[in-house]
Amino acid sequence: MKIINLSALILLTSLSVNAQKFTDKVNLSKGQKIEIISDSKQTMTMTGMDMNSKSTTTLEGTVVDISGDNYIVKAKISKLKLSSSGSGYEQEFDSEKPDKNSKEMNEALKEKLNVEESYSIDGKTGAVTSLTAVDNDDIMEDLMNGSSNISGALNEMFLIIPDGKKKGDSWTVIKNDKGMNILTTYTLKDVSGNVATVDFKVFTNIKTTSEMQGMEVAIDMKINNAGTLYVNTTTGIVSKKNSTAKTDGSTEVMGQTMEISSEAKVENTFSVK
Repeated sequence: MKIINLSALILLTSLSVNAQKFTDKVNLSKGQKIEIISDSKQTMTMTGMDMNSKSTTTLEGTVVDISGDNYIVKAKISKLKLSSSGSGYEQEFDSEKPDKNSKEMNEALKEKLNVEESYSIDGKTGAVTSLTAVDNDDIMEDLMNGSSNISGALNEMFLIIPDGKKKGDSWTVIKNDKGMNILTTYTLKDVSGNVATVDFKVFTNIKTTSEMQGMEVAIDMKINNAGTLYVNTTTGIVSKKNSTAKTDGSTEVMGQTMEISSEAKVENTFSVK
């Protein structure tokens, strides 16, 4: 009898340790403040020329309303600091030191700073939809800006982990958007308290046309992105995300082909107060 009871105890303990409970929706409250800080470092080679860039972007937002399963958020990019160099030129910009920036840089970036926009966040999936901006079909702009734009940053802030997943389990999400086929594989690496550590790998295949400065651009690229994120299991809110993305491909404009390869390392921190 003692042996049977001991075996049952071991089995129950094992099930308790392995079974994980995760929130099935994003949990936010009206009036909560959101801050996202994104640090990026990128090296890009275009037709044999190397370019390097660094940027730090600060996004601030507020949950202004809750409508059914959706959260309404107003957000803006409040700070931006960047530097780039390549082919004998250097450029720097710091939104907190406008007097030291070039007139051209101030003019080019003024529409990105302190312009508040409204977004809807789907509480069931964490998907973000713009309520004020016109839907942007410019893939090149999305590729260049990444998480430094508001929509991109908010989309990286939430993750709903499927219920019942345990350490070592993986799941896959497939998305087709703007001519991009995106395959994301998540692996639950660890759970400590209410923080889950999740590794991810994203393969993006792009073969489409876009428009840049009034010209049609044919895009053929493959992007491999991998990293780790840390998500609150009770709110679905990511607190930190580290990633490295490698891109290889080409663009074609007016019969001219440009080979592109790049590596970008990004660290995002997310906070809700």
